[in-house]
Amino acid sequence: RSGNYTNLNTNSHSHENQQQQLQQIGQQPATATPTPPVQQPMGQMTPMQFQQMMQQQQPQQQEFFNPDPFTGNMYGYHRSSSTTNTSSSTTATATTTVSPLKNFGTTVMFAKGRPDKAFEALVAKNDTQADQDRISSAVVEALRVFSGDFASFDDNTALRDIIAALVVAAESWDGADVVAVLDLLRLAFIAPGAKSVLNGMTTEFGDTIASICLKFSSGPQYIQSLRCLVNLLHTCPSLISVSEHCKVCSFLLGINMAELKDPALLATASYLQNLVIHTTTGDVGSEYLAECELTSLQVAHHVLVALPKHANTLLRTLSALSMLVWDSAVLQGAAMVLRDLESTVRSYTTFDNQNVQQVATMLLPKIVRHN
Repeated sequence: RSGNYTNLNTNSHSHENQQQQLQQIGQQPATATPTPPVQQPMGQMTPMQFQQMMQQQQPQQQEFFNPDPFTGNMYGYHRSSSTTNTSSSTTATATTTVSPLKNFGTTVMFAKGRPDKAFEALVAKNDTQADQDRISSAVVEALRVFSGDFASFDDNTALRDIIAALVVAAESWDGADVVAVLDLLRLAFIAPGAKSVLNGMTTEFGDTIASICLKFSSGPQYIQSLRCLVNLLHTCPSLISVSEHCKVCSFLLGINMAELKDPALLATASYLQNLVIHTTTGDVGSEYLAECELTSLQVAHHVLVALPKHANTLLRTLSALSMLVWDSAVLQGAAMVLRDLESTVRSYTTFDNQNVQQVATMLLPKIVRHN
């Protein structure tokens, strides 16, 4: 990374200086310079490769690949703003899709836990860190109060210091030490003042948080890092850039979902649902939007073909997939050629959960390939 962020992880700076730099990043105006295009293919197929394949296999859909004359979208699809309704509160933003998915299109969060136990673990790990990497005593004291009752914590200045310190720790501490850090961070993202605090930060800071997820591919660190992204998308969805979400989705495509346990699959599905709600119903103006939605679709397929059994994992993954293909002929075409997706979704139309059955039944006609 460039700019003020380049020295955040060097040992020549104290933890307090690192925290101060993060706070300065958050206070800067949210006018970040455009992120350069991602050079590597995202997921199993780039949008251009997919475009060429679809033109060969389904000529009748070629009209959708022409640039849209109104939006200039090179992938030729956009979504009608009439299909969405967005409402916000002081602590979170809930976005609901006004379509057959209206009962399933609300962002989710991870709010349960034992913050008191996480705080104890964090203090123990903090004492073992090098001087420059330790969380300051003032922030530790603020965390003690926060962990006692995070749902009523109303000191926004302290909350900002807590978030900044936890992000630095998540980046600089060894992976084995960061579980408690990430556990407290995801709760900080849904504290009463979180929306106000996060709205004052920049996308560079949000992208830093998202990049932490790329460090862990299994275990409790993977679960907690994704829970952080879920809660951040719930409270302040625009803080992370769409290009960074592309990187996260590409990273998820490299993970063998069949080897993950239920909590990890649920965290993955929850991230997908909140991300897709953001990209399909929010006012997201990004050159990476088409790429992000295509890789999100591939991740949803990646999760489903691992045959998860947890009803909430299925419901959130199927809902995300449904929202992606509902108004997009291009993404419908992409879904049609994903291996075993149709048969997998069909199998869930008889699953022993009524909500899963409903979404799977509603989704199936959208992804059936017509020969």
